[in-house]
Amino acid sequence: RGFGSSFGLPHRDYSAAESLHHEGENEKESPAILTVWIPLNDATLDNGCMYVVPREFDTDFARTDNHHAHMNPATEVQRGLSSKIHFPLHGVRALPAPAGSLLAWSGNTIHWGSTCSRYANAPRKSIALTFLRSDNNVNVGANETPPITITQASVMTPELRLALISRSLLVYNQWHALADDAVPPLIYETTVIPEKRQRPV
Repeated sequence: RGFGSSFGLPHRDYSAAESLHHEGENEKESPAILTVWIPLNDATLDNGCMYVVPREFDTDFARTDNHHAHMNPATEVQRGLSSKIHFPLHGVRALPAPAGSLLAWSGNTIHWGSTCSRYANAPRKSIALTFLRSDNNVNVGANETPPITITQASVMTPELRLALISRSLLVYNQWHALADDAVPPLIYETTVIPEKRQRPV
């Protein structure tokens, strides 16, 4: 889809069942999955800032019945030209942010990146991270990197960090029509994180 397209179809990264944690007699709710997004340069309305639908305007936000509409808030009718949406436009909020800002939302929040305008100085660049509760048993795809614990991260070598960054880029291959067999199996084999790593003495 090319540079500047910024994942423009509104979507949820995870379902409400995966993203929301309830505990106690009152079923107090807290995030079980948190998406963190950091712009490396200023994210503006012109160069492709993020957009979200706040919970108050998302009637399917906490839906846990596996209904098709929950994980498909928008469907592409004609690639790159038109989409059918299933949420109120009047509730959409733009999130322009200066470089280095930290934006965070629940894993089941509807969000998307806007297309960079030809009049912008440069497309926005960003880093995205996902944080999970340690007791969250969300399913991980065959080619996705399993969650990394704090202990594992503390002893990770620079080489493994770079390998994981490369592998993480492959998570988005469905946006770029990249065939699964286009990626050498070796890249998956060399980025496996041992379950137990000892802290250096």
